[in-house]
Amino acid sequence: MTENDRLTAKQAQAVAALIAHPNARAAAQAVGVSERTLNRWRNSEPFREAHRAASEAVWDDALTELRAGQLAAVRALRDALLAPAVADRIRAARALLDLGIRAAESDLDRRLTALEETWPADDWPTGWHALRLAGR
Repeated sequence: MTENDRLTAKQAQAVAALIAHPNARAAAQAVGVSERTLNRWRNSEPFREAHRAASEAVWDDALTELRAGQLAAVRALRDALLAPAVADRIRAARALLDLGIRAAESDLDRRLTALEETWPADDWPTGWHALRLAGR
């Protein structure tokens, strides 16, 4: 952002209000500007960039909180494997198996992406040779 592209204090407040409030009207009221003014700001590139960055920061915080609870959630599912009701044990087992499969797929995706990033693009195996490398 250049010097002329910086947001005013009111615009910075509007970015935060858009994150905190359910709609543009409520955000505009919270900041003390008209909805029309807020919409005009939303059409400017510096405002859009600031709003995008703020939204991503909130999303990153939410993902951090989600990750922090994952271990406790898995432990709760493991405890549920010992529940008195068979149906509860089966639901817990299915949930744990599903999470395990997703984790394995995620790990494979991560490893494949790393491999693809290191393999020269002009040296990709093709045809039968590629299938042999894949173990098929």
